[in-house]
Amino acid sequence: MGKFTLDYFEKKLEEMHDKIYKKAPGIKATHRKAFVEACEIFHDGDEAMQNATDPQEIEKCAKAQTKAMKKCVKAGGKIFENLDMTSSATLESAILKGTMIAQATPQGLADWVAEDERHELYMNQVMSSTDMLKFMLTHGGPKDGKWGQAIKIYFEICNGFPDDSDDLTKVFRKIAMAVALELATPICEFDTKIQVDPVKRYQHYADAYKNGELDPAFPHFSVWEMRHIINCNATDEQLAWGRKMMMNYAPYITTLTDLKLRYNYILETDVLMRNPTWTSSPRSYQQVLSGGGKDKPNAWFGRFICKAFGIPTWGCTQPKLEAFIRWTPSGWVPIKGAQWEECSYEGVSGIDFQAESSARAGHTSEDYYKQIVLLEALADMMDAKRGESTSESDKNMIHPMKLWRSLCTIQKALMLEAVTAESFERSGEGVVKTKVEKYLEIFERDKDDTEITNEDGIVTIPAAAHGYSSGNKMVIACMDGGKQLNFMADGVAEYELPDDVEPRTYTLTLEVCTVHLQQTPLKVTVNDLEEVDLEIPYTVGEWQKTKGLDVTLSGDGDIIRIARARPAFGMAIRRLVLE
Repeated sequence: MGKFTLDYFEKKLEEMHDKIYKKAPGIKATHRKAFVEACEIFHDGDEAMQNATDPQEIEKCAKAQTKAMKKCVKAGGKIFENLDMTSSATLESAILKGTMIAQATPQGLADWVAEDERHELYMNQVMSSTDMLKFMLTHGGPKDGKWGQAIKIYFEICNGFPDDSDDLTKVFRKIAMAVALELATPICEFDTKIQVDPVKRYQHYADAYKNGELDPAFPHFSVWEMRHIINCNATDEQLAWGRKMMMNYAPYITTLTDLKLRYNYILETDVLMRNPTWTSSPRSYQQVLSGGGKDKPNAWFGRFICKAFGIPTWGCTQPKLEAFIRWTPSGWVPIKGAQWEECSYEGVSGIDFQAESSARAGHTSEDYYKQIVLLEALADMMDAKRGESTSESDKNMIHPMKLWRSLCTIQKALMLEAVTAESFERSGEGVVKTKVEKYLEIFERDKDDTEITNEDGIVTIPAAAHGYSSGNKMVIACMDGGKQLNFMADGVAEYELPDDVEPRTYTLTLEVCTVHLQQTPLKVTVNDLEEVDLEIPYTVGEWQKTKGLDVTLSGDGDIIRIARARPAFGMAIRRLVLE
């Protein structure tokens, strides 16, 4: 048996408690008195607000609370002028080690170390230096306090990483830490009991980034922000499918200038608010896109497609609604009806998440660590020393008997004052050029794609080469070059063939991309003759040829007309081929 036993961790935790209690930063008596008095006024006002029932009384209490909060901020500011949580290396180390042991519990850590001889080596590395503990705690700490599992995941992923990190490896390390912290508590794949493999999840996002499949902002996100990307409950295969499907079927959605709709605009065009259609079990994200649903399936797919492209989202629920909140370069924004004041997720209120995400965005990770992380950890350890526990809802309290906890709340308020829309921008040089960036160049180049070719008896008609057209459709740039015609619902397009086309019977096929199982047949007419149905396959986001349809051409300016009637879901066409 090694040294990391239950007795070791219990004694170490007690030792850390004692050091923290003795080494806690001193606060000038007059500043402490002023702050406690301000907190008392705020606390009393908060109770009065909760007991108020008359609208005028509530308004009066609200105004009083605003004034009381300003006094707390002013008094707290005086304390922060001389408060440096990193001035004592002994205190900082005690806070970090004590927090790990307290959150994981001595028994939990002892059991984890005993599971595998490698765990003792990992723990020895962690306890001999606080660098890793600092890194982990700065970005939120392991999910549910699962420190042992997080440490194991991180070491397993990083085994073999070079000591000198180039820009690519730095991104890989951030992904690795995000995975280790967030998946320390396992999550299950969508609609199954199969757990997401943390190492494979890391590899998926590392490969996707290296191959240019993610949003250009991805490498510039913090570890904390990346946690809200890699925690998708889709399989790695479905994540890859989501990206490929989008770049085939509706690549223009990746270029939308309304950034809150980029990627998730597909909810408005294809998922839609409708009664869901499930075709098999377990359900998949392919089924969600095909079969639609009410608020829940829309929220599920919105989170999924954003995370697939490397965009952070926060799932949220509120009375009678499930929705989500996503990152944009100007801030996190509620989507599909979510309201900051009403929503919550996994015990965290929308207002608290908004405050944390904003405070983190407005400051460097190092500043956030010094000003918030250590202060919160100190407050937790002080509470534990007194035999008290702190619920998630109490972590933002202002109370005259909770000095350090109240200072945490005020520090967050002070940090929010420096936050602007620009604070959320995540841009800069990337190691790889992304497919999204490449597509934007193709989109802006707007190269013509209307030339009908006739080579070796095969007539190729670009979908964009139509003459008359009507209905709900659009011509957009295709990721692989050229253009594609996207029918959003019903519509008509006519193609006039050149006179050099040989008069004979041809087999007509279309190269199409669809994402809906239920497809409306395409009505095909040649020279205003009899209308014939062409069945459209469900291609699950891939480009695929339709079955052949025999058509007879006269060779004298033939016109092929394709039409879709309502009701019809979306469909993309890249080209028509006669052979």
